[in-house]
Amino acid sequence: MAPKIRFFTSLLCVLMLSALVHAQTQNFMVDVERQTMQLGETLTVTFQYRGHAGGETPDFSSLKQQFSIIGFYPSAQSYNINGQTIAIHQWQLQLEPKQQGTLLIPPITYKGETTEAVAVEVDAPGKAPDQLADVMLETIVDKSSAYVQEQVIVTYRLYYSVNVDQLDMGDLDIDDTIIKTLPNKRYRRRIDGVQYNVLELSRALIPQRSGTLLIPSITWQARIPKSRYRSLLDPTGHYEIKKLRSQEKILRIKSIPDTFPASAAWLPARSVTLSETWSHAPSALRIGEPVTREVTLEASGVEAAQIPSLMEEWQGSNLKSYLEPPSLNETQDAFGLRGKRTESAALVSTTTDSVTLPAVRIPWWNTETDVLEWAELPEKTLTASGPAPSQGNAIAPINTDATDLTESDVTEARPALAQERSYWPYALIALLVASNAVTLVLLWRRPRRAPLDTSMSAHANPRRSQRIDELLKQAAQEKDAGTLQNALVELSSEVLGKRSTSALIDHIATQDAQLASALTGFQSALFGASNDAEAPSPEVKDLANRILAWYQQRPDETHQKEALAPFFGS
Repeated sequence: MAPKIRFFTSLLCVLMLSALVHAQTQNFMVDVERQTMQLGETLTVTFQYRGHAGGETPDFSSLKQQFSIIGFYPSAQSYNINGQTIAIHQWQLQLEPKQQGTLLIPPITYKGETTEAVAVEVDAPGKAPDQLADVMLETIVDKSSAYVQEQVIVTYRLYYSVNVDQLDMGDLDIDDTIIKTLPNKRYRRRIDGVQYNVLELSRALIPQRSGTLLIPSITWQARIPKSRYRSLLDPTGHYEIKKLRSQEKILRIKSIPDTFPASAAWLPARSVTLSETWSHAPSALRIGEPVTREVTLEASGVEAAQIPSLMEEWQGSNLKSYLEPPSLNETQDAFGLRGKRTESAALVSTTTDSVTLPAVRIPWWNTETDVLEWAELPEKTLTASGPAPSQGNAIAPINTDATDLTESDVTEARPALAQERSYWPYALIALLVASNAVTLVLLWRRPRRAPLDTSMSAHANPRRSQRIDELLKQAAQEKDAGTLQNALVELSSEVLGKRSTSALIDHIATQDAQLASALTGFQSALFGASNDAEAPSPEVKDLANRILAWYQQRPDETHQKEALAPFFGS
């Protein structure tokens, strides 16, 4: 067997084994509806198994140590994915805690796989509504005062011991307040010996001004069926309409504290985490070779739009940075909103002089402790080595003469050769082989191919090329910076295969330094992240025409290559 084939086969086995191990660890999982509750309430826990169960049920007896199982609902479904039938089995249990404190959903083992343990905090029973009825509504606000732009959670808790087949909630509208819907919760609660179903509907309020915040009373309408039968005189069936009104709540919204830095963006949050990643080690930086720094801040209790900028562009004499537009993401957790902002910057060193990037320091107000805190990444010193070797340069020959080559020379040479040799093309080919065994047979028997036709045009995708032309012409005609930015992103995808304006600028700099400098100024002016007076900000019309001329006149870089050698020898 040829060496390449042996390598492909070994790599394929490793990849398939890794995929199988990963899949096995994901087959049996547990999901807990919530992790905080009160004594007397119920908790829904769902166990899910992906695969053939054979009618067997997991052993849930260990749950009875700290919980009573008051409901058990098994179900199974099958899905056909790419011609393969996948079975999903679920066991949904309703649990009632036996005591207060931190209780544990223990690990459950099924078909050789074990779920993770999950902790549940059980508090003392809450105060019951003042007047008990078949249907009751309770309004709960998680705090009596808050800072401006601090999250306030209002929860409407509907209790019902009878069937409710329709529920209409009035609109909640508050001036100068952002309102976000949080996930609903359903459970049961025993009050004076009566078991109630409970529906919780929560809203996250973010007041935009200080003063008094009035959460108005809203009207709810519940339809309660009295009979399952209908008659000609009453075709809609017998039912009762019950109207409920939520309680009005008044909160005090405080101004930004005087101790918070006046020049910083106000960020009130429950918790904040700040982290960074690098595309490769900054210590391995080379002149002219970009390294990507990614900084992420996550904050609990805030919108993603509330998180301020994290980095600034650096346009010094020995280091340049190119910021990408930020990525904003927003989710919900047990504490309401959770915002996330990620910023990426490509850093390019132009000399071997050391450059110290300043520390990233973001002030935020801890709403739990009511104190000022700082999220910080320490300053980092970068020192670039010589220019990265061009791809056309071959590895320096090694003297294999036994009389000149010592054992220490061999030891030092091996890591260098291992670093230069890359097997990623083989990994891609191995995955293709795994996806279609027939293709492997055809490739094995395929005769030597003729050289590729090198007469193709420079633009591999005519439609995209036309789209880029149209965007550039539109940007020039309308003098619109946003349209020009979209054109640059499309152009980068067409020329380089990735949507990165900083990479496109670096590419253009190898052919037209003045145009690249103009694009740098345009990016700085567009995103407002640089105060470098040397970075020009040209007119959009002029820049769009220059980019269009460069794009239409650039040399063919995509297809002027020699014919590829056959994949397998004949």
